[in-house]
Amino acid sequence: MFVLQAPAPQLPPVSHRGFLHGRDQASPNIAARGPQTKICFNAAGICALTAAGTARAQFSKRSAVRVPRLALRRRTLGGGSFEVTEACLGTMTMGQQCNEATSKRILDCFVDLGGNFIDVAENYPVPVRAETIGQSEAIVGRWLQSKGSAARAQLFVATKVAGPIDGRRTLDARRATLGREVVGENTRLEPRQIRDALEASLTRIQTDYIDLYQLHWPDR
Repeated sequence: MFVLQAPAPQLPPVSHRGFLHGRDQASPNIAARGPQTKICFNAAGICALTAAGTARAQFSKRSAVRVPRLALRRRTLGGGSFEVTEACLGTMTMGQQCNEATSKRILDCFVDLGGNFIDVAENYPVPVRAETIGQSEAIVGRWLQSKGSAARAQLFVATKVAGPIDGRRTLDARRATLGREVVGENTRLEPRQIRDALEASLTRIQTDYIDLYQLHWPDR
């Protein structure tokens, strides 16, 4: 589990229906209070809002939960003008520990809470397995497609090219995605391989641009 922390905004009470303390019922109004609000995501697909330790709401298979939109701080990266939330959603469990439905609920919850920064990688999920490699990008891609181009323009999507390893599974995933032969016998950070990796990531994420492209680890 990871925890995102942000100063608690002054919010009006929010009425929602969902699980409260394990009971499926119409909950009383809740509001974020106290010096800090914590948003917790975990591999079970739980999105919990804890305000001053008094209210805890979570997703269940039978009901969805509306939670207050938090004032997540934003900042620009580098010399660009696009502002990203300081809280970035990692996706390395999506497609393995988290199935697709759970992963999409986590993505929805993150955006509903005000987040706009999503990070994936060509090798995710981890641990890397031949049968799941690339699935994190593919799940994010299908989720993006379901939201439409206007939603994509409001999000900042980062992904990564694998560094030098015995990268047969990575190269096989590139071949399978692109439907053609790719460069190399092991992964290396060289121009032709980076081009193949980027093209495969664009295909899986179903987008024509990546906002931030990173080296997952460097040549050593």
